[in-house]
Amino acid sequence: MQGIPSKIRMKTSDKYEEDSGKRGGKEFYFDLIDYRDIISSQWNLFQKLFGYGRGNASKEKRTAWINFVNDIRKIVAHSSSGRSVSLEQLAELEMYEKWLDNQIKQVDDNENPPSDDES
Repeated sequence: MQGIPSKIRMKTSDKYEEDSGKRGGKEFYFDLIDYRDIISSQWNLFQKLFGYGRGNASKEKRTAWINFVNDIRKIVAHSSSGRSVSLEQLAELEMYEKWLDNQIKQVDDNENPPSDDES
């Protein structure tokens, strides 16, 4: 729980206790939107990986994509509300997915550079 803002730790612990830990560790009780707060609170650590857009924009703007993804998640998770995801929203979601995949691939490539045999 190191590096996790206290309000998230407390909320997660409460959910864990209410559920008697049936999902597993406390990390299984985070909400998607909690990750935005974690990223923002540890911005120096996460900005290169999770900061979308121009580097000089605020962390709020560079993490706004997480709010968008969370809003789409709510539409899908609560389909009985009668709302649906538009084609434009789907296209934006796919754009974020492609960007995030590329971000993660860059980290993987930097951590596991090809050996001389693979070059």
